[in-house]
Amino acid sequence: MIALGLATVQSPVLARVYSVPGPDLGDADITGELRITTASCGRTLRVDTVYSVAGIATHAARAIPVPLCGSAGDILVLKNLAPALKLAAPK
Repeated sequence: MIALGLATVQSPVLARVYSVPGPDLGDADITGELRITTASCGRTLRVDTVYSVAGIATHAARAIPVPLCGSAGDILVLKNLAPALKLAAPK
């Protein structure tokens, strides 16, 4: 995994890039976690996913409502960020 971006600036844009090499990779389930902080609570955040299969990239954007500030410190689990993926390596 490669993490890109700087979280300490105003309105940060962050990216995490996952790459999985190897034969017989099987199914992939992409789940993310978002720590609820005083900076994010009560807001709606935009989450973009880009995935590539056989050199064709697909983009999806979602609006994620973050719970109100009384839950700061909790973790919001983001499931189904990408469609069901079947990973395979070329032979």
